[in-house]
Amino acid sequence: MNSANEMKRSKILIIFLGLLLSSVFCLLFSADAYAAANLSLSPATKDVSINQSFDVAVSLDTGGSNTDAADVIINYDANKLTLVTSAPGTLYSEVVENNTNTAGKVIIRTKTSETNYFTGSGNFATLTFTAKASGTATVSFDWVGTYNQANPATGRDCNISYQGVDILGSVTSSFYSVGGGSGSPTPGTLAQACIYTTGQEQIDCLDCVNNQKGNWTVFGCLPSDPNGFAAFLLRFALGIGGGVAFLGSLLGSFYLLTSAGNPERINQGKKLLFYSITGLLVIVFAVFILQFLGLNLLGIPEFGK
Repeated sequence: MNSANEMKRSKILIIFLGLLLSSVFCLLFSADAYAAANLSLSPATKDVSINQSFDVAVSLDTGGSNTDAADVIINYDANKLTLVTSAPGTLYSEVVENNTNTAGKVIIRTKTSETNYFTGSGNFATLTFTAKASGTATVSFDWVGTYNQANPATGRDCNISYQGVDILGSVTSSFYSVGGGSGSPTPGTLAQACIYTTGQEQIDCLDCVNNQKGNWTVFGCLPSDPNGFAAFLLRFALGIGGGVAFLGSLLGSFYLLTSAGNPERINQGKKLLFYSITGLLVIVFAVFILQFLGLNLLGIPEFGK
């Protein structure tokens, strides 16, 4: 009878654990799921010759979310590229600003009418450049994460919004090798750390190194500034801790389900589940506390990513 009661309580505990894990994942990833929009540049990489003109398409994907406004700020290497034209697309009905007055920067702000919205993907704008000097020319989005709460009055970067809420979740920069033409890395034009990377990894590597965000490692871009480095370490540690707690909960559940009434195995399973649940709760609270302190109080945007 006692064994049957123990098994019943164990099953209830496992069901509770499943609900808790589901809640944890919803809490941890709900913000990222909501911030689903993406901005990208195409082509992402290209070999061009000096005095050659080429188009760069600015693509927007709202990730299925409704949007009613878009502020897109693009930085480019004015020492190697000359901007010829900036042509906004027709995704939004009204172009509020198309500013190309500052060398090295393009600012395009658009919005829809009060009763309309845009959802889906398409060409937000087309930029035409002319290459003028050898080297690797970077074209990137001015974006530090979701809405810049560190300086809400003047610190707006790229944002894709709906009813005032920024849903931009990611951006992809581009890099153009001027004076090459072979399609392979040319010494002096491609960051040494990125020579043996390909595809999206190479794009991320170049974005990290050429924009002086940090050093490229097997774990990705390791920020060089103290705030970014601290945020990177905390995210890495929380990820490891969450993984260990999740594996512990699975092992504890396995012990309970296969205990066959064995008191020792039941106790082992209960202890594992207790420590795993406690660890998960600590991690969840740690994430929210760190984001609140780092982003809202200290104004460190890296904690909001």
